[in-house]
Amino acid sequence: MYELQIYRHAQKLVKDVYILLANESRVKNDYAVADQLRRAALSVMLNLAEGSALPAKWFNKYLFIANASAHEVYALLQMIEEIFKIDTQELQREYLYLGKRITSLRKVLMKKINH
Repeated sequence: MYELQIYRHAQKLVKDVYILLANESRVKNDYAVADQLRRAALSVMLNLAEGSALPAKWFNKYLFIANASAHEVYALLQMIEEIFKIDTQELQREYLYLGKRITSLRKVLMKKINH
């Protein structure tokens, strides 16, 4: 699993989220937003890790959750940009791209499951 590029991408993005929170005290001090952003970012990575250890049918369900969490992170980043006027565009793009990669992996996995 840990050789999956998609997992490494998610892991890098978790680090980027933590760096954003460490560097932006206004967001860090909004404990609800900071906590939700951390949990959603971790959810993407951890669902990829946990799901990859399971049979393909189950992994697909974990990918579904990971993709939903990636979209949650995206929404939170949009909100942070709007409310706190902090540029999160690059991180938003990265999470949208990660979501597309997860969707692509789900499609490949579904073909495997159905055959």
